[in-house]
Amino acid sequence: MLQAVIYDSNAKQRKHTETIVKNHILIHDLRIELAVPTDCSTDILAHLKDNQNKSGLYFLRLEQHDKTTVLELAKQIREHQPSAFIVFLATQAKYAHLCFFHKIAAMDYIILGTSSADQRMGECIDTAYARYLADKAPHRGGYQIKSNGQTRVIPFDEILYFESHHIPHKMILHTEDSSIEFYGPISKVEENCPGFYRCHKSFVINTRHVRTIDSPAREATLKNGAKVLVSVRRLTRLLETLKSP
Repeated sequence: MLQAVIYDSNAKQRKHTETIVKNHILIHDLRIELAVPTDCSTDILAHLKDNQNKSGLYFLRLEQHDKTTVLELAKQIREHQPSAFIVFLATQAKYAHLCFFHKIAAMDYIILGTSSADQRMGECIDTAYARYLADKAPHRGGYQIKSNGQTRVIPFDEILYFESHHIPHKMILHTEDSSIEFYGPISKVEENCPGFYRCHKSFVINTRHVRTIDSPAREATLKNGAKVLVSVRRLTRLLETLKSP
């Protein structure tokens, strides 16, 4: 999942940026986690240590009193996460050249207080998310859905199972940390998702995430502890599938 990180020594502006990011994620139903809103550079460094070679979206406040710290942070981010998306926030344009001088390859340099600042932050979120999905989906494969007016690609390895909804022609896609409702035929999921198996008329599971099978109870337990039903006639094939290398 793409993670958003905010560094700003100004508490009021940091809270404002956090609100913009949270609202944009919520309104557009994006799979982005707001991981670290902070005014402490060590928090960012700790985050980088735990998330090396991943990709994050960083909003960094660049001002006179701590520009050296922020530029060093940006270089550390680029070193640990080469594909990271870095957005600088500042009240003046005069430091923009430093982003080029230090070869940070920033996504944007936004002047705070201008009428377009909040909109540009939203545009950066959308662009980073689209590029993140485009980068991940071709390599890992993903399932495309339309939900709340947005087209999204959920990587196969993040999906635990699909479940029929009580509303006809609707289903629910479950990951470890979210459930997404959308319209579509559950009968077509298995053929479009390699490594998935329709174990019950109401469930299609990702066999890579099955931890245990309770044959008497006819239940499959997934890695997050969720239990799904397995029909009698599909149980044998599921067990054979799980034994296959």
